[in-house]
Parts: sequence; C-alpha cells; structure tokens
Amino acid sequence: MNKYELETFEMNLELYDHNALLANELIGQYSIGLSTLYRNLNHEFYKTWIGMWHKDNPNNVQAYLQINCFIIGPNERPPVHAADEDNGDDD
Repeated sequence: MNKYELETFEMNLELYDHNALLANELIGQYSIGLSTLYRNLNHEFYKTWIGMWHKDNPNNVQAYLQINCFIIGPNERPPVHAADEDNGDDD
C-alpha cells in the first residue's frame, strides 16, 4: 500500500439484522479512514465503541459496536494484548 492509498482508503463496516426467511436488514454502518487508524496509538482501535448509523437517517445512531482492528506496515508487528487487559472503556 502506498502513501496515497493509506491517506484515501476507508474501511467500511456494516451491521445487519439476520433474517432466516427474508433479506437481512441493515442496522447501521460506519467508516474508518485507514490514515486515522494508522495515526492512532499502536495503529489500532482496541475495545473501541463506534456508533453505527443508518444511511437513511445519518443523524441518529442506531446501535453501538465494540471493535478491535489494527493496521501495520512492513517490518511492523501487530499489537498484543493480554486476555484480561482492560482499557477502561467498558463502562
């Protein structure tokens, strides 16, 4: 990935309500710029709560989702967390 791609690409997350018989329904979505993720501490979001918004009503949060994600470059190692590590955001 080059610097232009890092600055312009986004990761899009979509949260769906599963329906066994009908089409799954979109609950909400969220977009994270890869450059934003890379500039974060350890190039990650760890136990980070994000507000999911529906495309038809972008001013209201429909749900919250806790995520863990990271981005690493060449010769970098992924962040490691202890199983019992807590960042204090669970309240």
